[in-house]
Amino acid sequence: MVDYLLAEGHRVRALTHKNRERLQHLIDAPHDSFECLQGDLSDYAFVREAVEGADGVFHFAALSRATSPLPECTDANVVGTQNVLRALADVTSASPASADGNSASPASADGKNGTLRRPKMVFASSALIYGNAAAPQSEDAPHDLRTPYALTKFVAEKYCEYFSEHQGVPTVRLRIFLVYGERESGTLVAIFRRLKREGKPVTIFGDGSTTRDFVHVSDVCEAAYRSMMLMCEGSLPSSSSLALNVGTGVETSIKQVADIISPDAQTHQPPRPNDCERMCADVSRMERVLKWRPQTDFVAWLRETVMRDQEKEAGDQT
Repeated sequence: MVDYLLAEGHRVRALTHKNRERLQHLIDAPHDSFECLQGDLSDYAFVREAVEGADGVFHFAALSRATSPLPECTDANVVGTQNVLRALADVTSASPASADGNSASPASADGKNGTLRRPKMVFASSALIYGNAAAPQSEDAPHDLRTPYALTKFVAEKYCEYFSEHQGVPTVRLRIFLVYGERESGTLVAIFRRLKREGKPVTIFGDGSTTRDFVHVSDVCEAAYRSMMLMCEGSLPSSSSLALNVGTGVETSIKQVADIISPDAQTHQPPRPNDCERMCADVSRMERVLKWRPQTDFVAWLRETVMRDQEKEAGDQT
């Protein structure tokens, strides 16, 4: 997301906890429009200072391991989100008037150098809040909270709704399906690729018929950016919080992924009790609101990536 925003010409302040590796390429090559702050979202004073002067916040921080215990998930995903929303409710940011003299977004107070407004927030929620709801899952699908992660993402969404309706903080909640792409380490695709490089079999839980809707990280960034721009333009109501699925509407089985990456080295384990059988986004609302749909075909991307991995391995052996 940071790379995307910098490429669009924005000034970016990134907040990171302990894992700075994904930002290291920016930290090592100082950028006039980029700064990185290290701290914890449980520290309200840190969060309050960090959002000062911001026009918008993209909140992607989370503890996302399915096996993480509820207290840790609550601290990271609920308390952290609450602190970001509190901070946004407490600050206003100066926004220059547009060419016709109007603010680019709904105003909260008048300022000498333009219009003062509250920053907006795009919140990265998760499609896992749908659990085993019938696929394809729309934003109105029932919630089936099967893990502490899903539960805490759901609660964090409720905080977004509350702060939008009662504190005037515009929010969009992105229910993101299974992300893949460059610089990922903990996703299913990244794990399978790593096991293949290490000469180890990939593990499939169950018979591999479970499906996921894989969405490329660049498409997630595009959806988040479009959501933010709509809020900044005043095209979305500031008194309510909008939920949007971010997926492709295409299901791919775990067995198909394993067959592309490691067709000859697979092991099977019993199904995990909290796994979802089918996950596939109903993307009709996303397409209508954002006037856009994801551009990257997962299977084509995966085949090309596996081919590059094989070419690199062959080159390393010569």
